[in-house]
Amino acid sequence: MVIGVSRLILELASGKTLLMAHNIDIAPRIESLAAVDLVAFAGVGSHPDD
Repeated sequence: MVIGVSRLILELASGKTLLMAHNIDIAPRIESLAAVDLVAFAGVGSHPDD
């Protein structure tokens, strides 16, 4: 089974960046996203130190 995933790099208000994997097989595809758009997200995260 091949999973369709879009990867996004988001800059947080703190100035840190977050790499997000958006699974388009279980969530709607993001058709258009501009560098100035605000993004809300929820889900499970992991940190390199975990």
